Amino acid sequence: MRKFAQENRILFYENGDGIGADGATHMSMGFLGNAVDVCECGVRAVMSNMAIEAGGKCGLCAAGEKTREFLYTLRQI
Repeated sequence: MRKFAQENRILFYENGDGIGADGATHMSMGFLGNAVDVCECGVRAVMSNMAIEAGGKCGLCAAGEKTREFLYTLRQI
């Protein structure tokens, strides 16, 4: 992923590459790979929300080290 790429640009690229605004109707969208691995949890939440906007039932991102760090900080509150 480019240094200044934004999560919505990743989804717009995906949506523009064939699935469209309703291409995920009644389905789930999964997000995997290096681009997702470097995203913070807030960015992953935006990506999951955009899956809903594409008509999907849910959007799932692979959990990784960033997710563990986020959950650990929640435990400290």
